[in-house]
Parts: sequence; structure tokens; C-alpha cells
Amino acid sequence: MLAKVAQGEFPLGIIWQTDAAGEQGIRIVAVLPEASHPPIVYPLAILANSTNATVSSYLQYLLSPKATSFFQKRGFTVF
Repeated sequence: MLAKVAQGEFPLGIIWQTDAAGEQGIRIVAVLPEASHPPIVYPLAILANSTNATVSSYLQYLLSPKATSFFQKRGFTVF
């Protein structure tokens, strides 16, 4: 949907605000009120039987101030 709106193939579309912010050719004409939908949450977890040694350090990075700043600059709210 994002590409179709950005290219003018669709006159309008409902797009995540964080996606729209990084796309040329997108103009935000309205924003859905926060009360109109449940909060949008991106959960994060390490699976119990994960054997990937880098998962723990990646999780630590995602929870770090550096990652928080990265996400906030792109319009995300970090809890």
C-alpha cells in the first residue's frame, strides 16, 4: 500500500505514520485518534529453546539508550 500511495497509483491509503515519515511522495492528510484503536505494540522475546548465541546481545542492544534514540528519531514511542 505504501508504495502504491507514494507512486500515485492509489489516491489515499491508511499507512503507519512511521512508514509515511520516511517516504517521499507521501503527504499525511489525517491521523487516526489514539483512542480509535488499541495501542500498537511490537513485542520482543527470546524463545525458550533458542540456540543462537547472539540473541541475548541483540536484545540488550534493542533495549539500550542508543537503540531507543534510533527508534524515537523515526517516530516510535519506546517504553
